[in-house]
Amino acid sequence: MDKKIWRGYIKHLCKDGSYFWTLSYVQAKLDSEGVIVGFISTGNIAYEKSRIEVEKQYKKLIGIQHIANQYFMD
Repeated sequence: MDKKIWRGYIKHLCKDGSYFWTLSYVQAKLDSEGVIVGFISTGNIAYEKSRIEVEKQYKKLIGIQHIANQYFMD
């Protein structure tokens, strides 16, 4: 597993069915021998401009997934 910091947008689902996007960073937590023992994550609410672009990309991915699911279900 790569031990670099991962940076990306995460869509969080709320109990009321709404959601919000964060720009998050996830880093592996290592022991003294360099073995991953956990993860540390931080995030901030995504800027409006970024959120709009991310939602466009997300909708494309959902569409691709839907097409793939139809292909494999037939």
